[in-house]
Amino acid sequence: MKSPESDQHLAEIKRLLRGLDEAKIIVAKTHEFIPTLLNLCQQTVVLSIRRNLYLTSKSIMLSNWLKHDAFDELVALHKLAMRRRACWLSWANTTIEVDYESLVADPQKSMALIADTLDYDADAKLLQSVVAQGMEGEANVGFPATKQRSLDETQIRAIEYALTRPEVAAWQRAMGYNAVDLRNTSR
Repeated sequence: MKSPESDQHLAEIKRLLRGLDEAKIIVAKTHEFIPTLLNLCQQTVVLSIRRNLYLTSKSIMLSNWLKHDAFDELVALHKLAMRRRACWLSWANTTIEVDYESLVADPQKSMALIADTLDYDADAKLLQSVVAQGMEGEANVGFPATKQRSLDETQIRAIEYALTRPEVAAWQRAMGYNAVDLRNTSR
């Protein structure tokens, strides 16, 4: 059963889409790089939401997405994500970069940045509605990584291994993320 807020949100999105030029095509939330899809677009805007790979690694390990001692698999996941991001950005006419932690800490500010970059005149009420709906759908408190569990020694070694691979470490530095001493942080 949908809530009245969901119906209102859908109505606002439909109003937004009806107001767009027919030549504009919007592709939202895809994790695959599909260049044929981008060939349909006259202008491509890529929203790149990036995250410190230490936090990504911790989330992956605590979520049990990989085997407990999946050192090389963790590195491969990071490299795949970095390459996919590079592919998307290579097709962009406009790129909007958002740090995941900044998005979570102040979603209203991040949404305003996106709207401003797209030259979309969004009032505060619309942005609040989009943020509320988005955070409701994305913030899954039942997700294993959201529980305050600790990393064990094998998971710490896997993350240290992944973050010290040259390509991964270079990406971290390029994005402005500092190295993390896993043994001196809350696990």
